[in-house]
Amino acid sequence: MFKVIILAMVLLGSVAELSVVWDFADLAMGLMATTNLFSILFMAPIAVAVLKDYERQRRAGIEEPLFDPAILKRPELVDADVWPVKRQKKGRG
Repeated sequence: MFKVIILAMVLLGSVAELSVVWDFADLAMGLMATTNLFSILFMAPIAVAVLKDYERQRRAGIEEPLFDPAILKRPELVDADVWPVKRQKKGRG
């Protein structure tokens, strides 16, 4: 379906007036920017929490800070299968 839509846009862009094509491109860019801004606002608290944890680890002298999803305090993210295995504490295994 996506390929059909792209083909239709290419055909429309080749026969439409230039001003219409540019107006549509401006509209599409505005919609994409709006979507990205909402996504950034939604993810900002998570990004800030991860950054603070990284900075805390660096101040503690850890040369290679590792991400621990438990700091997010969001069960839907902590239980995700995409995170690597958590760091083992020194003295264990």
